[in-house]
Amino acid sequence: TKGVKASLWAAIAVMYLVMLLTEAAVSFFVPSCGMAQLVAFGYGVCTVVQLLMGMVSVILTAGLLYIGVEKVAGEAVSWTMVFRGGALAGKIVLATLLQAALVTIGFFFLVVPGVYLAVGYSLTLPLIMDREMSAWEAMEASRKAVHKVWWKVSGIFGLMGLIHLISLIPFGAGLIWTIPMFIILPGVLYHRLFSAGSKDTYLQEAIWE
Repeated sequence: TKGVKASLWAAIAVMYLVMLLTEAAVSFFVPSCGMAQLVAFGYGVCTVVQLLMGMVSVILTAGLLYIGVEKVAGEAVSWTMVFRGGALAGKIVLATLLQAALVTIGFFFLVVPGVYLAVGYSLTLPLIMDREMSAWEAMEASRKAVHKVWWKVSGIFGLMGLIHLISLIPFGAGLIWTIPMFIILPGVLYHRLFSAGSKDTYLQEAIWE
């Protein structure tokens, strides 16, 4: 995270500003779908509004993850990269919906398959952003790569979650460091599993089977 925290926090601030402006615009044109009235009025329309907000959020989140991918690759990064997901919005949204559906089904069947898929699909968005793969292609490439080191990947995400919880103790001050760590971590894993010359390049054989 050294040298990238300012760009990441600027990107996060812009992301939330866009979300607030989107919500304000929707509430202006469809007053019954203000956040406090989503259930009380026009449930069908409000569901569409929620989906719209979710799509905007995941597209911008993909941009944040791309900053991490580029940082780990040693490339120059900027907060403006948060908008890069716009060009790949269709793939990002489709992948997110497919993942949500499959993980939900997995949780329905004894939980374990859902946990496996949630971890397995963790590099889907970096693959779409960096290699512009299709939604399903990125999901399968991520799952096949992570499958070989699933316990390591799930363990490091669990450890990151623990570090995040500890960082909340001093009035949340530690989040200044741990949130950028959360964003950079998928970039580190992505390059360890997919970059040419990494010590785990043997996984490439499994990815494209």
